[in-house]
Amino acid sequence: MKKTLQTLTLFMVIVFIVIGLSSCGTTTNQTQQNNNPTEVTVFHAGSLSVPFKKIAEEYQKEHPDIHIKLSSAGSKALAQKIITLHQNSQPLPDIYASADYSLITSLLFPKNLANFDILFAKNSIVIAYTSGSKYASEINPNNWYQILSREDVRIGRSDPELDPCGYRSVLVMELASKYYNQPDLYTKLKDHPGTVIKPKEVDLVADLETGNIDYFWIYESVARQHHFKYIKLPEQINLSSLKYADFYQTASIKLTKADGSTYIVRGKPIVYGITIPKGAPHTKAAEQFLQFILTRGLTILDENGQPPVNPAQYIGNKENLPENIKDLVIPASP
Repeated sequence: MKKTLQTLTLFMVIVFIVIGLSSCGTTTNQTQQNNNPTEVTVFHAGSLSVPFKKIAEEYQKEHPDIHIKLSSAGSKALAQKIITLHQNSQPLPDIYASADYSLITSLLFPKNLANFDILFAKNSIVIAYTSGSKYASEINPNNWYQILSREDVRIGRSDPELDPCGYRSVLVMELASKYYNQPDLYTKLKDHPGTVIKPKEVDLVADLETGNIDYFWIYESVARQHHFKYIKLPEQINLSSLKYADFYQTASIKLTKADGSTYIVRGKPIVYGITIPKGAPHTKAAEQFLQFILTRGLTILDENGQPPVNPAQYIGNKENLPENIKDLVIPASP
């Protein structure tokens, strides 16, 4: 009898140990699952790479349960990618930040892929170069277009069909031709034999650093972030000022949509837009990150040479805005 009780007791101990180990294993697995951060995917313009990296790092320090996945490309290419992802029933990004706010209203609004557009940053077009660029000791704000017209210089710009900086650069060339009253200047700059074209403007950073190009058309914020020398163009042509909006509109470029149809883009002040695509997989997490961008994020933009729109402005019905940002934005100016 005593031996039987000892055997039963040993059996019960083993059972309790097994159950305890199983519970620990379950708890560990649950903890591992709970520790997996929510991944918020952000499609953004290449020119936002530096400030958005810093914004994401700051946000993740305070929200370890969130991982911000940044993906940069030309803003137009990203808008077209969102449309394609939707058509193929594939996951959309949680946030889309464009170097041209109008890509949201012109490409995503009609496809019912976004219903608000927040204007949050500004910029201007400059000519970036280094001390090793040809004629670096000669170029200045008064003769830049004469230097860039020389056939022995190599000039970079991004693809107008993929990137707003690309079509804005071409628009600035046309405006310069008018501003300096030199009708042939537009063609000299646009069709320069030493032109190097890349998908997005930041793709040209390495080309300038290695001497593959001498100059490139770029946003002032990017030139400052990479500590390049740059020529600040007159406000009348650099697309930075509301004061010259009417003159900017006298320049235009024909572009192609993903379906092959064409449309005209006219010059206008550079303003960035941001939205949460309809059908984004992590809407609530995206709304919280967007709130951060429109508060502390605006300061980080400013610290990185990119003037914010503060307070940010919105296009669309206010009822479509996330509740947590309605008090942070005002209606866009006409």
